[in-house]
Amino acid sequence: MARGWGRVKRNPVIAVDFDGTLVESRFPGIGPDLGAVPWLRQAQALGARLVLWTCRYGTARYVDARAWCGEHGLAFDLDMVELDDIDRLRIGKVRAELYIDDHALGVPLRSDANGRPAVDWELAGPMLLERIGGA
Repeated sequence: MARGWGRVKRNPVIAVDFDGTLVESRFPGIGPDLGAVPWLRQAQALGARLVLWTCRYGTARYVDARAWCGEHGLAFDLDMVELDDIDRLRIGKVRAELYIDDHALGVPLRSDANGRPAVDWELAGPMLLERIGGA
């Protein structure tokens, strides 16, 4: 286990970004799959609860992201409430034990097909399972 990192509490909430984390960034479109789904499903099997944590504003864009997840066998246990820009600013962030995002310091990245940063799930997946007690 990485120095300074311990396991998180039992049944942690994991907030997962969409663009650059589950799929390559092609906003407002949806890019290719980055390989997160098998890792996240394993995390759920270990008791983790997932929330889709995205800045995709507007109902259609959020619904598209949720639909992509469903089509790829990824169900979320918690739902980020669809809010307008003012409410998002007021609330701040979703409460979670872990946040997985291509803009997070320390998240292992790789370059996608267009040279943009994207979560490297070959490295991030084992880290995730270790943090929640599955490795």
